[in-house]
Formats: sequence, C-alpha cells, structure tokens
Amino acid sequence: MIRRLRNLSLRARLTLGSVGVAALVIAALVMVMRVQVDNVVANATRTLLRADASPYVAEVERSADPSFRAPGNGQLVAVLDPSGKRVLSSIEQRSLLRKLPEIARFDDGSSTAIQAGSSYRVVVDHPQSASGRWTVIAASDAQGEALVIDSLTGGVVVAGVLVLACFGGATWLLSCAALRPVSRMRREAERLSAGEADADLPVGDARDELQALARTLNEFLSRTRDAAARERQMVSDASHELRTPLAILTTQLELASLDRGDAAALQVHVKQAQHNVARLARLANDLLTLSRADEAERVD
Repeated sequence: MIRRLRNLSLRARLTLGSVGVAALVIAALVMVMRVQVDNVVANATRTLLRADASPYVAEVERSADPSFRAPGNGQLVAVLDPSGKRVLSSIEQRSLLRKLPEIARFDDGSSTAIQAGSSYRVVVDHPQSASGRWTVIAASDAQGEALVIDSLTGGVVVAGVLVLACFGGATWLLSCAALRPVSRMRREAERLSAGEADADLPVGDARDELQALARTLNEFLSRTRDAAARERQMVSDASHELRTPLAILTTQLELASLDRGDAAALQVHVKQAQHNVARLARLANDLLTLSRADEAERVD
C-alpha cells in the first residue's frame, strides 16, 4: 500500500491524505451526532409518555374510586389497581401485555426500554390513593425513534459525503495552485540542462518555501556556471601555454635528427629539449595546483 502511494504524484498524495483525515473527522462527528440525537429523541419520548400518563395519575390521586377516560388514538396506557388487576389498557400487543407485571415492579418515575417482541420505551408511575398504591404505565413503540434517527443519520451521511467530495476537489485545486511554481522550475531546469537557456529559475512573489528553494537553486546554478567558465578559461590558457613549448620541442627534435652526425649540435638540441620538457612539467604542475584550488573552493 505504501509503495503504491509512493508511485502517486504529490498532488494525489496530498488530496488522499486530506480526504482521509476529513473522512475520519466526519465519521466521528456523525457518531457523536447520532448519540446526541438518540438522547434528544429519548428525552422527548419520555416527556410525551409522562404527559400521556399524567391525567390518569391525577385521577388516581384525586379520587379513591377513580373513573378513567379512554386513552387517545395511538396512546398505549395501562392502569393497574393496588391488587395488580388491569382496570384500563389500550395496549393490544400480547408480548407487551405479558410484560406488564414485570414493568409494574419498576420504581416510581422510571423510564425503561423493554424488549417485548419489539422494542418499547415505557414510563411507570405509582400514584397513591386511599385504596392503596396504583400503577400507571405509558408505552411507546421505539421503532419510530429508530426510524427518525436512521433517517436523520442517513441524511447527515449523504451531506458528509458531498462535503468530503467538495473538500477533496478543493484540496486538489489548492495543491495544483501551490505546486505550479515547482512545475515551472522543473521545466526551466530541463531547458537549462539541455543547454537551451542560460537564465535563472523563476522566483515567485510569495515569501514562502518555494521562493527560498528557487533562490538556493539559482545560487547553485550561478556557482556552477562560474566554475564551468573558470574551467573553460583554464583549458584555453593551458592550451595556449602548452602549444608554444610543444611546437619548440617538436622543432628541436626535428633539428636534432638532422644534426645526428654533429655531436656538439646534437648536445645543444638535447639541452634545449630538456629545458622545454622542464617548462612543460612546470605548466602541468601549475595546472594541477589550480585544479585542486578550484575544487577546494567549490567544496567550501
């Protein structure tokens, strides 16, 4: 995986990295949002259930022989007398009805999620009357809460994906704009390496790392050009300095070959040739010294 990422361009790696971080942040926000919405919906449901139960609680507390009106449409309410007998119930789900004795043992004012075939949220109140301790139970199918939360979460996820796509596109465009000076420098460097130009790399107006890089590379190019110019001048001077003694040495050797019968003349030519050879040796040593000095200067 890492090897594949290394084969991608810098723009692609910046975009993928930014999108990955943004995706993690958005996922964390969605999870936090879901938990918060779940709490809000649960609190709202508890409030509604307490409102459904409050008329029956008030009726029990008001009268020793309470008379209850029928619950409204969609309300799941059950009232149990002190003996545990159901005197009122709009709950038709058998699985939940079987759970009523267990639910009746919950503490006063408790709110609990019950699994009875389906998931229900119930609120239990134990009002007191002259006849004893009554139980009022209000329930709601929690499936509606789940549908609301899932629908909201789905909408947030879709919005997050759209935001992520826009963020990725913006990151790609910004990285392209940020790296455009690098592309210009690369093209100019290719021209310079091919010998098509003798100019400096372009330096941007922004005072950033790219400007510092361009200035450093231009200084390096300037030193390289100066060193190349000195080397060319050195070669030219060496060629000029070596041409004369070589020509003289060649002439003296030719004359020596002509005077081979004259020992005195031959000795004179040999001495002159030795003198020119010594001169060539000094020139070679001087060139070597200059070359080492130039190399040390470039290293410094």
